[in-house]
Amino acid sequence: IVHLAVRGTTDFGSTMASILAVKKLERMGDQAKNVYDLAAEGVRFTNVPDADELRELGIEVSNRLGEASALLSEPTAEAVEPFVAACQARMDDLDRRVNGLIHSDEPARVAVPRAMYFRYLKRILANAAGAVEVLVQPAEPVDPDRDE
Repeated sequence: IVHLAVRGTTDFGSTMASILAVKKLERMGDQAKNVYDLAAEGVRFTNVPDADELRELGIEVSNRLGEASALLSEPTAEAVEPFVAACQARMDDLDRRVNGLIHSDEPARVAVPRAMYFRYLKRILANAAGAVEVLVQPAEPVDPDRDE
């Protein structure tokens, strides 16, 4: 913000993109804490029939965070597009899982923690993809002489 005040609108796009990326990264931390809070509340996915699948989802999201980290240092459209597409595909899958649990006959103690876990993972992916994507497509500088 100080940089913008000193440099004016010449760096507006990249500065705002950086601020937005930081906001998205902060939201990822909030969602990761929500996953932790589930565990702190006593939610355990061990010794359940889908334990391996649930663990694999967490590992996949963790791996995506590693990819996002690499992309944040050198974001290019060629690298970001497949990353965002892979995140979106998993997010769509997680949405289907949540919707399935909403209409499930599973007891609440089974359905609710899973639905929350899936939702938190989805938001982590959405914010990771968004943080990376915004750095590739920063906002255009504002032209003060442009009439709208």
